[in-house]
Amino acid sequence: MCEVRKGYVIAAFNFTDMLEVERDDSMNIYEDDEQAVEAAVAEGIRIIPVDELPKNFDRRYYGWIDTPENRRAIQRYCDQYLS
Repeated sequence: MCEVRKGYVIAAFNFTDMLEVERDDSMNIYEDDEQAVEAAVAEGIRIIPVDELPKNFDRRYYGWIDTPENRRAIQRYCDQYLS
């Protein structure tokens, strides 16, 4: 089976269950994570709007995958480490 690489990856942040879009550094297609996120959005990946992230989240930026599971993982992280 052939893996299709698009210049970005969906990765778990810092050994957590929180998933975000990141630039695939090995491909050098996008200049930064922000460009990679925009490409992922253009391909249909849903991203949590920044204003919907928990207020105490220390990583409030556009790039977190928008699924119920990921929203719960982000909330758990905030409750465990940032309360």
